Amino acid sequence: MNLKILLFLLMNLLDEQLQNIPIIGNLGKLSESDINRICEKIETKILNKQDCWIWIGTISDKVKKGHQHGSFWFNKNPVQIHRIMFHNFISDVPIYKKDGLIVLHKC
Repeated sequence: MNLKILLFLLMNLLDEQLQNIPIIGNLGKLSESDINRICEKIETKILNKQDCWIWIGTISDKVKKGHQHGSFWFNKNPVQIHRIMFHNFISDVPIYKKDGLIVLHKC
């Protein structure tokens, strides 16, 4: 990965991370080290905020509804990358689907 792009992505993510991120289930605030590891697993050739970011890291073994999810180790637990990113940059993520909310993504 181009070091210049990696540093740009890292700095932008650190700037945009929400404040006062609660711990919910196995989700919590990403450290600078966590964000750096995430940046290393994003395909940067087509990086654009409005487009999908292609995850080139670990893919979960579980197939849900015909597709798999990107997986990331956080606090010694595997988490789905789209959930931890939503939790840190958009809003809290509910623990259980029975709460009526899930994190949808189009990619």
